[in-house]
Amino acid sequence: MNQISSNKLRQVVLIWMLALSPVSIGFAAPETPVMDLAARSASYVNLPAQQKQQLREKYEQLAAEDEPPFPVDGMQKISNEIVKISKRVPLLGNLHAIVLVDAQGKASNVSFMEMPAAVVSGQVSAEKLTQIFAVALINIEYKPGLCSGRPCEMPFPVDVEFSRTPH
Repeated sequence: MNQISSNKLRQVVLIWMLALSPVSIGFAAPETPVMDLAARSASYVNLPAQQKQQLREKYEQLAAEDEPPFPVDGMQKISNEIVKISKRVPLLGNLHAIVLVDAQGKASNVSFMEMPAAVVSGQVSAEKLTQIFAVALINIEYKPGLCSGRPCEMPFPVDVEFSRTPH
């Protein structure tokens, strides 16, 4: 399990931003990630009940009055960042990350349980790819989790499957 703290990430943000060339979001890349990201632009409060339940099922011990953390502006920003990354570095495989969101809604840590691989071997190191994803996920604004009605620290899972699809 790879973990990157927010302090270390702040050091690599500028380097990553300078290295990343502009990407057109409308461009249809040959390798497009297939994402299981529900309600891309809905905040947690506006998610349909079925999608809230799907998210809650990822948590083993979440009381009925508790809420998981969730991106303030919905999943769209995460989706956009992941698409940008996959256009710059075509990927194959699964991304399974856990973002630790503090009681103020700030991501304090990102752990990676599974990482996709670059389609072109040697295109980017695993360490660099981990840093790129961590920066993208830690810079998202989150609604903190609620424990007994109070904001609390809680993990937020991010799962993405990258596959090659013919166009």
